[in-house]
Amino acid sequence: MNVANASKNKGDRFERAAFRHVLTHYAHLVDVDEEKRGRNRAGKKQDPGDLHLFTDCAIQVKARGQGVAGAVTALRIAAEGGRDQAAIGGLAHHLGLVPVIGTPGTSVNWLAVACDWPTEIADSAYIVTGAPANAVAHVRDDRRGIPRDLRVAKIVRAGLADIWVSTCDAWMAAYSTTRPQVVVGDDGQRRFTLDELAKLLA
Repeated sequence: MNVANASKNKGDRFERAAFRHVLTHYAHLVDVDEEKRGRNRAGKKQDPGDLHLFTDCAIQVKARGQGVAGAVTALRIAAEGGRDQAAIGGLAHHLGLVPVIGTPGTSVNWLAVACDWPTEIADSAYIVTGAPANAVAHVRDDRRGIPRDLRVAKIVRAGLADIWVSTCDAWMAAYSTTRPQVVVGDDGQRRFTLDELAKLLA
Protein backbone atom coordinates (compact mmCIF):
# COMPACT_ATOMS: atom_id res chain seq x y z
CA MET A 1 0.00 0.00 0.00
CA ASN A 2 1.44 3.37 -0.96
CA VAL A 3 1.56 6.40 1.34
CA ALA A 4 -1.38 8.14 -0.33
CA ASN A 5 -3.64 5.10 0.06
CA ALA A 6 -2.55 4.58 3.67
CA SER A 7 -3.34 8.21 4.48
CA LYS A 8 -6.75 7.97 2.79
CA ASN A 9 -7.59 4.76 4.61
CA LYS A 10 -6.67 6.39 7.93
CA GLY A 11 -8.83 9.40 7.10
CA ASP A 12 -11.74 7.18 6.10
CA ARG A 13 -11.42 5.19 9.34
CA PHE A 14 -11.66 8.26 11.54
CA GLU A 15 -14.46 9.77 9.47
CA ARG A 16 -16.46 6.60 10.08
CA ALA A 17 -15.62 6.79 13.79
CA ALA A 18 -16.71 10.44 13.94
CA PHE A 19 -19.93 9.56 12.11
CA ARG A 20 -20.69 6.86 14.69
CA HIS A 21 -19.82 9.21 17.56
CA VAL A 22 -22.24 11.91 16.40
CA LEU A 23 -25.05 9.46 15.69
CA THR A 24 -24.57 7.68 19.00
CA HIS A 25 -24.48 10.77 21.22
CA TYR A 26 -26.15 13.63 19.31
CA ALA A 27 -28.67 11.98 17.01
CA HIS A 28 -31.40 14.35 18.19
CA LEU A 29 -29.59 17.20 16.39
CA VAL A 30 -29.17 15.39 13.06
CA ASP A 31 -31.52 17.02 10.57
CA VAL A 32 -30.27 15.67 7.24
CA ASP A 33 -32.76 13.26 5.65
CA GLU A 34 -31.87 9.65 6.42
CA GLU A 35 -31.10 8.71 2.83
CA LYS A 36 -28.69 11.65 2.50
CA ARG A 37 -26.76 11.19 5.74
CA GLY A 38 -23.23 9.93 5.74
CA ARG A 39 -19.68 10.72 4.84
CA ASN A 40 -18.75 12.92 1.93
CA ARG A 41 -16.82 10.42 -0.16
CA ALA A 42 -15.90 12.67 -3.10
CA GLY A 43 -12.87 14.19 -1.36
CA LYS A 44 -12.94 17.38 -3.42
CA LYS A 45 -12.01 20.79 -2.08
CA GLN A 46 -15.38 22.22 -3.12
CA ASP A 47 -17.25 19.72 -0.94
CA PRO A 48 -18.75 21.23 2.23
CA GLY A 49 -17.08 19.04 4.84
CA ASP A 50 -16.32 15.39 5.57
CA LEU A 51 -19.64 14.46 7.20
CA HIS A 52 -23.14 15.31 6.07
CA LEU A 53 -25.31 15.25 9.18
CA PHE A 54 -26.36 18.86 9.86
CA THR A 55 -27.93 20.98 7.12
CA ASP A 56 -26.33 24.21 8.33
CA CYS A 57 -22.91 22.98 9.52
CA ALA A 58 -19.78 21.73 7.78
CA ILE A 59 -18.00 18.99 9.73
CA GLN A 60 -14.30 18.42 9.13
CA VAL A 61 -12.50 15.41 10.67
CA LYS A 62 -8.74 15.49 11.19
CA ALA A 63 -6.60 12.82 12.84
CA ARG A 64 -2.86 13.03 13.38
CA GLY A 65 -0.54 11.13 15.73
CA GLN A 66 -1.20 9.24 18.92
CA GLY A 67 -2.50 10.75 22.13
CA VAL A 68 -2.75 14.39 23.14
CA ALA A 69 0.39 15.36 21.23
CA GLY A 70 -1.11 14.10 17.99
CA ALA A 71 -4.45 15.78 18.64
CA VAL A 72 -2.77 19.12 19.34
CA THR A 73 -1.24 19.14 15.84
CA ALA A 74 -4.68 18.66 14.26
CA LEU A 75 -6.62 21.40 16.09
CA ARG A 76 -5.96 24.32 13.76
CA ILE A 77 -6.15 22.22 10.60
CA ALA A 78 -9.58 20.90 11.59
CA ALA A 79 -10.96 24.26 12.71
CA GLU A 80 -9.77 26.26 9.72
CA GLY A 81 -10.69 23.45 7.34
CA GLY A 82 -14.21 23.38 8.72
CA ARG A 83 -14.47 27.16 8.45
CA ASP A 84 -13.33 27.11 4.83
CA GLN A 85 -15.72 24.28 3.91
CA ALA A 86 -18.63 26.10 5.54
CA ALA A 87 -17.82 29.16 3.43
CA ILE A 88 -17.79 27.01 0.29
CA GLY A 89 -21.17 25.53 1.15
CA GLY A 90 -22.70 28.79 2.38
CA LEU A 91 -23.33 27.23 5.79
CA ALA A 92 -23.80 29.15 9.01
CA HIS A 93 -21.68 26.89 11.24
CA HIS A 94 -18.59 24.74 11.11
CA LEU A 95 -17.11 22.07 13.36
CA GLY A 96 -13.80 20.27 13.43
CA LEU A 97 -13.68 16.87 15.10
CA VAL A 98 -10.30 15.66 16.33
CA PRO A 99 -9.80 12.22 17.91
CA VAL A 100 -7.40 11.76 20.81
CA ILE A 101 -6.05 8.47 19.49
CA GLY A 102 -5.22 5.67 21.90
CA THR A 103 -7.02 7.06 24.95
CA PRO A 104 -9.54 5.11 27.09
CA GLY A 105 -13.08 5.02 25.78
CA THR A 106 -14.46 6.58 28.96
CA SER A 107 -12.23 9.67 28.67
CA VAL A 108 -12.74 12.72 26.47
CA ASN A 109 -11.46 11.12 23.28
CA TRP A 110 -13.02 13.48 20.71
CA LEU A 111 -12.36 17.22 20.67
CA ALA A 112 -14.60 19.83 19.06
CA VAL A 113 -12.78 22.76 17.45
CA ALA A 114 -13.88 25.83 15.50
CA CYS A 115 -12.83 29.34 14.58
CA ASP A 116 -16.13 30.70 15.90
CA TRP A 117 -18.28 29.58 18.81
CA PRO A 118 -21.81 28.81 17.54
CA THR A 119 -23.49 31.21 20.00
CA GLU A 120 -22.65 34.15 22.21
CA ILE A 121 -20.61 33.03 25.20
CA ALA A 122 -19.71 34.85 28.40
CA ASP A 123 -16.04 35.57 29.06
CA SER A 124 -16.32 33.66 32.32
CA ALA A 125 -17.46 30.50 30.51
CA TYR A 126 -14.09 29.62 28.99
CA ILE A 127 -10.37 29.82 29.60
CA VAL A 128 -7.97 31.70 27.34
CA THR A 129 -4.53 30.31 26.59
CA GLY A 130 -1.81 30.63 24.00
CA ALA A 131 -0.80 26.99 24.36
CA PRO A 132 -2.90 24.42 22.47
CA ALA A 133 -1.78 21.68 24.86
CA ASN A 134 -3.19 23.66 27.81
CA ALA A 135 -6.52 24.03 26.03
CA VAL A 136 -6.71 20.30 25.42
CA ALA A 137 -5.70 19.54 29.01
CA HIS A 138 -8.51 21.76 30.33
CA VAL A 139 -11.10 20.19 28.07
CA ARG A 140 -10.06 16.62 28.93
CA ASP A 141 -9.62 17.09 32.70
CA ASP A 142 -12.18 14.88 34.45
CA ARG A 143 -10.61 15.38 37.89
CA ARG A 144 -11.65 18.96 38.68
CA GLY A 145 -15.38 18.32 38.69
CA ILE A 146 -16.25 20.65 35.80
CA PRO A 147 -19.12 19.10 33.81
CA ARG A 148 -18.06 18.08 30.33
CA ASP A 149 -20.65 20.29 28.68
CA LEU A 150 -19.04 23.35 30.31
CA ARG A 151 -15.42 22.76 29.28
CA VAL A 152 -14.44 25.35 26.70
CA ALA A 153 -11.08 26.93 25.88
CA LYS A 154 -9.99 29.62 23.45
CA ILE A 155 -6.52 29.56 21.92
CA VAL A 156 -5.26 33.07 21.23
CA ARG A 157 -1.93 33.49 19.44
CA ALA A 158 -0.52 36.58 17.75
CA GLY A 159 -0.86 36.52 13.98
CA LEU A 160 -3.20 33.54 13.93
CA ALA A 161 -6.97 33.13 14.00
CA ASP A 162 -8.40 32.30 17.41
CA ILE A 163 -9.39 28.66 17.86
CA TRP A 164 -12.11 27.34 20.15
CA VAL A 165 -11.55 23.93 21.72
CA SER A 166 -14.17 22.08 23.74
CA THR A 167 -15.69 18.76 24.50
CA CYS A 168 -18.20 17.63 21.90
CA ASP A 169 -20.85 17.90 24.63
CA ALA A 170 -20.10 21.60 25.10
CA TRP A 171 -20.11 22.42 21.39
CA MET A 172 -23.29 20.44 20.73
CA ALA A 173 -25.04 22.06 23.70
CA ALA A 174 -24.24 25.50 22.31
CA TYR A 175 -25.13 24.49 18.76
CA SER A 176 -28.45 23.04 19.91
CA THR A 177 -29.57 26.48 21.06
CA THR A 178 -29.38 27.66 17.44
CA ARG A 179 -31.65 24.80 16.38
CA PRO A 180 -34.93 25.10 18.34
CA GLN A 181 -36.80 23.70 15.36
CA VAL A 182 -35.17 20.28 15.65
CA VAL A 183 -37.77 18.11 17.40
CA VAL A 184 -38.19 14.51 16.33
CA GLY A 185 -40.64 11.94 17.60
CA ASP A 186 -43.40 12.18 20.18
CA ASP A 187 -40.91 12.44 23.03
CA GLY A 188 -38.78 15.10 21.31
CA GLN A 189 -35.87 12.74 20.75
CA ARG A 190 -34.55 11.21 17.55
CA ARG A 191 -34.04 7.50 18.07
CA PHE A 192 -32.37 4.77 16.02
CA THR A 193 -32.92 1.03 16.07
CA LEU A 194 -29.88 -1.24 15.95
CA ASP A 195 -30.82 -2.22 12.39
CA GLU A 196 -31.09 1.43 11.38
CA LEU A 197 -27.72 2.25 12.90
CA ALA A 198 -26.13 -0.72 11.14
CA LYS A 199 -27.55 0.51 7.83
CA LEU A 200 -26.28 4.05 8.39
CA LEU A 201 -22.81 2.88 9.34
CA ALA A 202 -22.42 0.33 6.53
